[in-house]
Amino acid sequence: MKLGFLLFLWLIKNSCIVEIIQRKKGISNINMAMYYVVVIVIISGINFLGSTGPYVLTKFAKVPKSEQGRATGDISLFTECVKIPCIWILGSFSDSIRSRKPIFLIGFTISALAISFIPMTTSFYTLLATRMSCSVGLAALLSVYLATIADYTSIKDRGKATGLVGLCLNIASLFNSFVLVNMPVWISGDGKGYLTTTQAGYVSFTIMSVYLLLVGVLSLFLLHDGEFARKEKKFNKNEIAKPKRNIIIRTITIFVEAITAMKDPLVALSYLAAFVSRMDANVSSFNSLWLIGELEEAVAE
Repeated sequence: MKLGFLLFLWLIKNSCIVEIIQRKKGISNINMAMYYVVVIVIISGINFLGSTGPYVLTKFAKVPKSEQGRATGDISLFTECVKIPCIWILGSFSDSIRSRKPIFLIGFTISALAISFIPMTTSFYTLLATRMSCSVGLAALLSVYLATIADYTSIKDRGKATGLVGLCLNIASLFNSFVLVNMPVWISGDGKGYLTTTQAGYVSFTIMSVYLLLVGVLSLFLLHDGEFARKEKKFNKNEIAKPKRNIIIRTITIFVEAITAMKDPLVALSYLAAFVSRMDANVSSFNSLWLIGELEEAVAE
């Protein structure tokens, strides 16, 4: 797996894909390549949690099938309640410290640890606590992964770079569908191997947590902070003249500025678009549950 990941990174680095995107000074091919790998890993991790929901509820949390719909809805509700403030706070925090890399590392680390504990859950409430913890890590990743595009690319090619992010989202979905969610089946030999499907689940979630942690460490070394911080420090004389403010105060200030920015109609429209785009989260979280229910009914007939 490690060799395959490094080969994938090398292919992107040496391909013409990242060459056609005009980048800011100091951003190398390897920085751009690693960024797109990070996007694929983030989205595949999120999809993995959603796709394995029914499996986790049945095998680990021991939630009866008649209650799995309610359990899935409750998990979606509480995890979103955690994500909403965390995304805003951590995004503002990354601006205040003028670096995205620590947030990426924190996000991957928390997510990896939480996912490694999912097979140890023995009830709905322990699963809920684990998923809420994981949401803090995912919120950290979601708060900075799109902002990094602005740090890396020129305005001229930002649409092109964002379009490539969209391509990575689809690659991540395919990777999850064809590889990640099939790990328990492959490891257990479809129930005919040395491991049971439950034991294979333990191994699969461990592999997933190591996968996230590895990418988190690599992101610390292979991503770039971007030129935005240096430019502000170099050219913003008013900022230099002011005494250094406490990092908490800077974070709160950026947080308030983000709210007041809604006075601009275009900014308000972008906030509304983000709100609408998240409305499908609750619907998609039930897809796996509905599909498994339909398959079980078809088999029974």
